[in-house]
Amino acid sequence: MTASTGSGSTALGAIDACTLLTPADFAAATTANDATQYPTSTYTLRTESVKTDVGPAVDQHSACTYHYTGAPGYTGQFTLDVMTVAEYKSLATFDKPKPIAGLGDEAAVFGSRPAVLKGNHGALIANSQGTVAFATEILRVVAPKL
Repeated sequence: MTASTGSGSTALGAIDACTLLTPADFAAATTANDATQYPTSTYTLRTESVKTDVGPAVDQHSACTYHYTGAPGYTGQFTLDVMTVAEYKSLATFDKPKPIAGLGDEAAVFGSRPAVLKGNHGALIANSQGTVAFATEILRVVAPKL
């Protein structure tokens, strides 16, 4: 990944949302969320670059839909949207944030979408077929890579 250019709050640099989560990362996050609902499994991830739904961007967001499959038959999808600090801060204009402790520099749930801010970048989980807790565990894996 390349560091962001220009003002930290308005540039993404070269972050590709489709490279931030590996199958092993995903398996660790699902197990940390609820080992009874998501038993340790080998997961297959398929990624698809998508346009963001958060709002207008100074730089185009990096967004990716992850489609996952694991044994015994766990399947679903979610969208990981990487954004600038300014775009992360603008999320509060849509939904009142509910803080998440111990994640990144700042983290909150906006509506039903958890988001994290780490340094000059933010990330949001949208369109998830899982719970907010599940999406938050995904962000715990992604945050150090922002």
